[in-house]
Amino acid sequence: MRSNNSVKEKKGRPPWRDALEKLLQQNSDLRIIENPEKLEYYRQDLNVDLPPMIRDLMLKSLPNVVLQPATEAHLLEIFSIAREHKIPLTVRGAGTWGYGGAVPTRGGILIDLGLMDTVEVNPDALQVTVGPGARFLDISRELERHSLTLLSMTSGKGGTLIGWMATGGMGFGTYHHGPVRNQLISIRVITPDGVMKDIAAEDPEIKYFLSTEGQMGIMTKATLRVGPRPSQWYPFLIPFEEPAAAYAFAKRLSSHPSIKPEDLMIYHSELIHALKVQSNGRMSVEDKNFVLIAFTEDEQSRQFKAYLDEERIQRADEASAKSLWEERFLPMSIKHLGPSLLATEVILPLDQVASYYEKISGWGKRLGLTLYPTSHLINHREVLFLAMLATDHRKAIFYADLLLIPMMIRLAVQDYHGKPYVL
Repeated sequence: MRSNNSVKEKKGRPPWRDALEKLLQQNSDLRIIENPEKLEYYRQDLNVDLPPMIRDLMLKSLPNVVLQPATEAHLLEIFSIAREHKIPLTVRGAGTWGYGGAVPTRGGILIDLGLMDTVEVNPDALQVTVGPGARFLDISRELERHSLTLLSMTSGKGGTLIGWMATGGMGFGTYHHGPVRNQLISIRVITPDGVMKDIAAEDPEIKYFLSTEGQMGIMTKATLRVGPRPSQWYPFLIPFEEPAAAYAFAKRLSSHPSIKPEDLMIYHSELIHALKVQSNGRMSVEDKNFVLIAFTEDEQSRQFKAYLDEERIQRADEASAKSLWEERFLPMSIKHLGPSLLATEVILPLDQVASYYEKISGWGKRLGLTLYPTSHLINHREVLFLAMLATDHRKAIFYADLLLIPMMIRLAVQDYHGKPYVL
């Protein structure tokens, strides 16, 4: 609903407000938020609670207005006003990424895409087409009606699929099916200069709109391949004393000629401890490093059991493996330890991850900090490494913790042949 004080006449107001008032009069389904209390909500995302010094002094994180478009035509008009009057634009999907990317830095207009949440399933073609506001939870529910599922997805179902594409597109299912780009058929984008384009997956230009955080334009539609929904999952949890041993096992398994998991992840002991504490007894494992492997076929799981027996490799109890697998969509649940979270995500060569972990873990110990790392295998050569840091934005130590994030990224790039996950 449009706020009661919507774009009222004010002496000396900027010229763009007149253009915005005209746009609102012509489009009753374009919504605006400018109530100061409601605007405060848009100064943060899911996990980044910006402290006052950064939020109020270093940035202008409070948007002047929030616009909620319902159509592509609305977006074209908003872009036109922004270009003409040189107004900063910030794009927001669901605000769940946890890195502050949906938070304004120079005020201006924040575009909340939540109303553009269409989900269209073509079960015969095994395709789904979604709008930029469509969340994973709603997409999954609609696909389930047709016994279908996304081939890869993020770890949080509250986020938007297109937002995830704009911020990396790797997660569960990536090991078996590749990053989301591999499932893309086409996207539609609106560039900042107001050009609308339909781009096929094989078009080289598509790279400018994936993993670039919306800075090259807004994706307003995406069509992807989907697949049959697994009737059952078969998760396994393999313990290791040292991280290097866990990654060595993951490397051997990833090169196995016939055992092909759907997912292959490594949980470091610090994260296992935190997750075990909050599992209410569902996880009874020791505080070790664990490789989590999941299959969708009974025959593959039987073959894997035989492989473990042949290699005399122990596995954790089935209840703990099932619990960790079922909780895989709640990676940020340790936020209460902070009560804020910071994190760094980098892509690293598989044979470099253990050494990199030891280095940043040493940094943390010297600073009195605990890192909570996990890794997704992308393929038999690379992993997506995530290190979360519990911190408190209300205390001065937050600023030191914040500096550690770019230091870890720089270290990965300069010394460990890594690269940033996104722009």
